[in-house]
Amino acid sequence: MITSGTAFQFIRDQFNGLHDLEGDVIKLALFNTLATIDRTTVDLYSSLTNECSGSGYTTGGETLTLTAVFNVGFLPGMDIADIQWTGVDLGGSVPAQAIKAGVIYNTSQSGKIIAVIDFGTPIILNSNDLTINWPDATNPANAFIVGCA
Repeated sequence: MITSGTAFQFIRDQFNGLHDLEGDVIKLALFNTLATIDRTTVDLYSSLTNECSGSGYTTGGETLTLTAVFNVGFLPGMDIADIQWTGVDLGGSVPAQAIKAGVIYNTSQSGKIIAVIDFGTPIILNSNDLTINWPDATNPANAFIVGCA
């Protein structure tokens, strides 16, 4: 089971000034359908199991590029450059190898987890491209859009 949202520990860490989202190295790692990740209890990337593996995907995921920080009313948000993995093959049609979740974490702070994203329906890739489109300041209501070709 995946519980989406901002990691509770990240919120506590922010009160202590731990994360610098504009200066630290932030990554997105992908996890398969066997992963169990609860945003209310998870703290470190290193404690997670069932990260995706296969050609076209590197363990640890991709580095995110922050392009803007914005507010919508009282809610903060950030725009992240889109990410694309090309030719991803995670083991054919084996459902356990399908992508189910993404975890945003801070490598500059010992792998502290920032957020957990449940992609909903598992994504099976057989030498396909995977693109993650992030919201921008002009339309932050679109939390993120996942597409594969």
